Amino acid sequence: MQKKFLRMLLPLLVYEIVCELVFAFWRLRYGQAGETQVLPLTALASVLSLVLLRGEYRRLREGARPTGGKSAVFRRHFYFWLGSMAAGAGACLLFNGLFRLLPVPGEGYRQAGLVLYGPSVMVQLACMGILVPLGEELVFRGLLYGRLRQELSFWEAAVVSAVCFGLFHGNLAQGLYAGLLGMFLAAIFEYGQSLWGCWLFHSAANVAAILLTRILGEEGGQAGCQTAMAVSGGILLVFAYNRIRRDGRRT
Repeated sequence: MQKKFLRMLLPLLVYEIVCELVFAFWRLRYGQAGETQVLPLTALASVLSLVLLRGEYRRLREGARPTGGKSAVFRRHFYFWLGSMAAGAGACLLFNGLFRLLPVPGEGYRQAGLVLYGPSVMVQLACMGILVPLGEELVFRGLLYGRLRQELSFWEAAVVSAVCFGLFHGNLAQGLYAGLLGMFLAAIFEYGQSLWGCWLFHSAANVAAILLTRILGEEGGQAGCQTAMAVSGGILLVFAYNRIRRDGRRT
């Protein structure tokens, strides 16, 4: 049991070590990373972790192939992926709106905002919209949740992986947000049996956050605007999640 537990945690340790090495190399070569450099360096660590761990994911998922004819498989996957993107955008609107309405400490958001929204918009879109979700989904859903699911029920594995995902983000506000997203991401992986839906959900949520920040600012506008965000995001998330359940499959 101890060996299985350590193997479950290994991807997280690899990811953390790679991040530390990337930032350590930068410090040795150029000095302390500035606020606009943290996001690109994190994206680099994500890509390196993906390269190191993708073979392990392939071995874990060996034999898991979609069933049905090619046309049916493509059609199901297309709508599943579309639903995943819509659900990601809806989750971003819902939880960002709620957290700004509720008495959740905002210091974590302000600290994260300096790092996440400091670089140019194109850097934000490339890193948060593409590169960081690739590595995080492989680690937290593909490997961590995938191995947990071999030993636990869906809900148990989803909760443990979501808690780890939240803790990885460091502060209360970001941790709560990431943990809630982690529950939906585990469900998407469960239904789709693939990382593509998880990556699209994660990417869409991050891109929506970037656009919201550009349009409304980091404070998210007035209470009425935040309420509208939460309501519209909740409606979109419910409809998209129902589509995901309909088009996905459990194994």
